[in-house]
Amino acid sequence: MDRLWYIGDGEVNGPCPDLQIRRMLQEGRIAPGGWLWAPGLSGWTRARDLPDMRPALKFVADLTPDPTGPDLPLPDPGRPQRAGVLARYLAQFIDQGLTAITVHLLLLLIGRWWVFPELQGLPRIAIAMAVVPLSLFWQALCLARFGTTPGKALLDIRVCDGRGGRPGLAAIIRRQTDLWMRGFILGVPVFSFVGTVLAGAKVFEGRRAPWDVANGLEVLRGPQGMGPVVVAVLLNVLFGFTASFLLSEIPQHP
Repeated sequence: MDRLWYIGDGEVNGPCPDLQIRRMLQEGRIAPGGWLWAPGLSGWTRARDLPDMRPALKFVADLTPDPTGPDLPLPDPGRPQRAGVLARYLAQFIDQGLTAITVHLLLLLIGRWWVFPELQGLPRIAIAMAVVPLSLFWQALCLARFGTTPGKALLDIRVCDGRGGRPGLAAIIRRQTDLWMRGFILGVPVFSFVGTVLAGAKVFEGRRAPWDVANGLEVLRGPQGMGPVVVAVLLNVLFGFTASFLLSEIPQHP
């Protein structure tokens, strides 16, 4: 079984690699009586009833009650699945890179053509922090109109509501606000990194990010190979160097 789905927090989560499911069983994040499914199984099956999973349960006590079974549909592996943490990070970094380049270019043009000293003297950390909400705002407009953004479109990622449709602007704005406050921690360096890592740990387990759960949204990705991922990595490197160069060109007060 290469990929498995599991039931947690009252919903279907995954797909996750076999080794990841084993580790979650060993750490007790999935109970021995937890429900798993993989292509080839006739229905939801308890972890303890799968021979491949039993070695991971050797030292784990099974305190799970024994109901008849979950009332949740089986996943469809042929449909788009929840986007993985790497794809989501790459897509977000591309969108923020586009924003950073645009902001830095505007500051350069304003500072040199219109000579606004107060803009020329902005601390670079303030510029960096401003990029996050600006990026999330225009992403909200793209998501409400198209269900995706340039970075997400490259990786075939879309945000949809519980029925699979395009979410409304109000739901997207609430999501982006939650993402800014709970994920990026208002864009404050270090805290922002910690917030995104903690949320990424949930996505790595096949779960939804907190801001998606709070707003009833799903982030799905179609079946793609490694080609778009490689392109996304190269774009992120390019955007990073470009943004850093432009930022260094913005005059600073001594």
